[in-house]
Amino acid sequence: MARQSNIFKLKGTIGDATFYKTQDGYMIREKGGIEGDRIKTDPRFQRTRENMTEFGYSGRMGKMIRNAFKPMLNRSTDNRFTGRLVRNIMDVLKTDETSVRGKRNLLAGDVTLLQGLEFNARVPLSVVFTIPFSVAVDRVTGAVTAEITNFIPENQVLFPHGATHCKPVLAAATIDFATGAVNMTSNEGAPFTNGADEMPASSLSCNVSANTTLPVFVVLCAFFYQEVNGTLYMLRSGGFNAISLIKVDAIA
Repeated sequence: MARQSNIFKLKGTIGDATFYKTQDGYMIREKGGIEGDRIKTDPRFQRTRENMTEFGYSGRMGKMIRNAFKPMLNRSTDNRFTGRLVRNIMDVLKTDETSVRGKRNLLAGDVTLLQGLEFNARVPLSVVFTIPFSVAVDRVTGAVTAEITNFIPENQVLFPHGATHCKPVLAAATIDFATGAVNMTSNEGAPFTNGADEMPASSLSCNVSANTTLPVFVVLCAFFYQEVNGTLYMLRSGGFNAISLIKVDAIA
């Protein structure tokens, strides 16, 4: 694939060349491809049809996960998050050892492979928020708890320029991938300032339905604010906020 390097910013098709714009600049690709009807019917494209089916399925499952955490997505994400999520779901499908190709299922695979997914790859939680923590899901009571150890903010939290406070947020969601129903709850921790004073250990907790058999997805967020006249305002650019899928709990 070629990239335009001159000053002419073209869009559209000229001859066999198609010009288009991406976030990486203006690109050029050769016009061509295989007719859609042939892909749908030709036996030689059976693998292609299976891959297309699973790609579409992964997109739908990814949309459910995005919808579950939409309030967090509105505060921080990058423009490639959707693509990363779909690719990760397709990796999970490959671990489904019981379904036939084209019909592999998210929950029949190792869904815990989604753990560690960053909503905003530009500011990974593991870089921004280096405080040790643990997370537990109690399916009997529905309690989801994150235990955060004592820490020194200026050493273990990467404050962006202009931020005076950081607020940790825990969120947990159950997702019924058969019906599309989602249920998300969240809990905000106390905001703390950037400084050398040690902060005590703390915990965050929220609840999902007791005795649920649905998979539980847990995210931890680090949101940054600026204090003005005693009021905390989230930084205008949410690009500094970090969000990570820290746990996926599913019944085998």
